[in-house]
This record gives sequence, C-alpha cells and structure tokens, in this order.
Amino acid sequence: MSFTQHLRAALEAQLGGVADAQRRKAAFAAFEDLGLPTRRDEEWRYTPLAALSGHRWGAPRAQSLRPDELARHQTPGAVARFVFVDGSLHAAASRLEPVAGLTLSHLRADAAGRPQVAEADLVGDLERPRSGVDALHEALAFDGAIIEVAANTELEGVIEIVHVAADPESVAAHRHIVRLGHHARATLVERYVATSEAAAAAFLRVNGTTIDVGAGAALHHIRLQREARGACAFYADDVATRRDGAYRRVTVSLGARVARETLTIRVNEPGAHTDIAALYVPKQGQLIDHHTCIDHRAPACTADQLYKGILDGDGAAVFNGKIFVRQAAQQTAAEQLNQNLMLSRDATCDTKPQLEIFADDVRCTHGATVGQLSPEEMFYLMSRAIPEPAARRMLVHGFAETVLERVAAEDVARELREQLDEHLAA
Repeated sequence: MSFTQHLRAALEAQLGGVADAQRRKAAFAAFEDLGLPTRRDEEWRYTPLAALSGHRWGAPRAQSLRPDELARHQTPGAVARFVFVDGSLHAAASRLEPVAGLTLSHLRADAAGRPQVAEADLVGDLERPRSGVDALHEALAFDGAIIEVAANTELEGVIEIVHVAADPESVAAHRHIVRLGHHARATLVERYVATSEAAAAAFLRVNGTTIDVGAGAALHHIRLQREARGACAFYADDVATRRDGAYRRVTVSLGARVARETLTIRVNEPGAHTDIAALYVPKQGQLIDHHTCIDHRAPACTADQLYKGILDGDGAAVFNGKIFVRQAAQQTAAEQLNQNLMLSRDATCDTKPQLEIFADDVRCTHGATVGQLSPEEMFYLMSRAIPEPAARRMLVHGFAETVLERVAAEDVARELREQLDEHLAA
C-alpha cells in the first residue's frame, strides 16, 4: 500500500461508532487533495517532508504501560494528569479526580465518541494557511484533553498532559481544548516522550491545542518535546487572549527527527500580555522548526518573544516569527528576538523574524543572531584553570538559561536543566 493508503487504513480502523465520521472522511479527502507540503509552499520551504512518504504508518495498537515507564515523566504535586498512549487516553495512568474549580474531560468521553464540546472549538478561528497536515489532523484527532478552569480559581499545582509513544510505526493525533474563566490562574505542563527509542522508531504525531484565556486570567504553559529520535511530530496551537489576560509559554524541544510547532496567538482585547520563549537543540539528523504569529487586534497590549537554538552536528533549525499589528492595535509594545548558537560547522539555521504593522503609535522591535561560542569568553574561563569541555558547557548553559529561568514551576525547571545536560552529553 502507498503512504496515503496506510493513513486511510489508520483512519478507517477508528471510525466505528464515531458520530462525526463524515466530517473526518471529508477532512481526509482534503488531505489527499492537498498532499504533504513541499518546498514550493512558502510556509514550508525550509521543512522537507518528502522522506515521510516512504513510511507505512498504521493505526495504533493497544499498549500496556508499566508504572516505571511513566514515573520519570511526571510532575510532582500535579493536581490533574492526562496520559495518552499512542493517541488514546490511558485511564489507569491518568489522574482525573474532581478538583474544586476544575472540570476535566476528554474527547472520547462516552462510548459513542461524542464529546460534549461545540464543533467550533474543534476547528477554531484559524487564519494561517491551510495545509495537508492541518487536514490530516482534523481527520485523525480522535481523542484529547478538555480542561476548564472556573472563574476566580487559582490552582496550586500543575495540570499535566503526558503523551507517550509506545507503538512503532503508528500515527497518533490529539485535539486539546483549554479554557480559563475570568481571573483564573493555572499552569499547564505538556510532555511528549517515548517508552524507548526502538518503541517509537518511526512514530508520527499530529497534535493541536486550542486555548482561551479569559479576562484577567493567566496561563503558564510549559511544553517539553522529547519524542524518539526517529519520530516526526507536528504541533499547531491556537491561543486567544481577552482583556488583561496573560499567556506565558516556554517550549523546550530536544527530540524527533522532524518536529514543527506552529503557534498562532490572537490578542483580541486591550491590556493583554503575551510572553513566549523556546529553546531548541537539534543534533545529528534532526530538524526543529518553529513558526509563530502574534496577531495584535486590540490596543494597549504587550508581547515578548525570545527563541534560542543550540545546534550541533548537522542539526537544522527553522524560525519564522511574525508580529502582526492591525490598525486598531495602537500603543502595542512588542519585542521579538531569535538567537542561535552554532556548535558545529555542519549545522544550519534559517531564521526569518517579521514585523507587519498597520498602526502608527507602536513600539515594536525584532532581530536575529547566528554565531559561535566566543573565543574571548572561552579564553577567560580556560585561563582560570577550567578545562575546555567544562568551559564550553558553562557557556552553553548560560546561553540557554535566559529561556529556562522563565519556567516558574521549580520541579519542572530543574528537570529541564538535567535533560538538557543529558541531551548535550549524549
């Protein structure tokens, strides 16, 4: 069978008893028409996907999960935890007990697979160009978390979503929906991991999250991507912020053969603040791609964007960030910076920061840098009896720290620093 036929078989294996089967079939037909993006598509020109068509992905098979396989991928003190194994909720490993002010559900909430959520929430108010990957996600996303934090609720612990890849050569898709009521406070931690490199040697993930931050609410969103080194992963997140709302996000990407994150933030009402940061560390044979768009639609809003890459071997990275300021969004203050540290002459980086401004009373800046470790700084450290490997490690960690220090959850921040150590030392 061809690549497309294998994906169709994966879809049909899961359609039984699903209420929206016709919509999913129509979405898959759109995928067949659009195909995978190519270098001729402007938004995908630096993300080669031709190699994906050589794989024969199928529907995930039922997998067991040992407690020790999950224990190292948990945040201590989480108030709630969703665990998805190869695309489906693993109820035994999840923690979904009632919590005051917090409503938890998932898309396969009843036997017929009819989630209690509006159709508009599944599709979203998307303005980015539609691609074959978007259509494939719409067809295959059968499960996902639904998280609602009630107005005036401040959660002490984190809400956690753990995605585990266990079945080799399978495809998994999710759609998560997160809503915060007015003046709510919450921290969301997402993890993408594999039980082993061999278990997810050619795993395909297509994931999407829709987030609505209410008036005066604040969401701190942490994402750790440690997919298997042979996996291909696509994430598309759509965030809407309301009056005086705050959305803070830190993404750390260490895994996958090809990983692409598309983040669209719609700043809908005055006074909202956006703070997004990312650290990506591609090594031999890896490509990590970040596409962002912060769409300012209302006045007196602020945004701070810092994306940093550490590239080694023949690792490759793409950054395409856009700040879009509409005419109504006067008094916008937005900053965007992409910095890349090249540890190898074979590494490649394509960076494209963008400003598109239609208002005249704004303060917006953007910039990008690509460079190597400073010889002067290396000399300074080594002249004080610090060995060269240790000096390099100190400078690399100092470069990464401006992103990691934005992680407010101390346990998660400590874990991220340890995993960065492991990744760089491997």
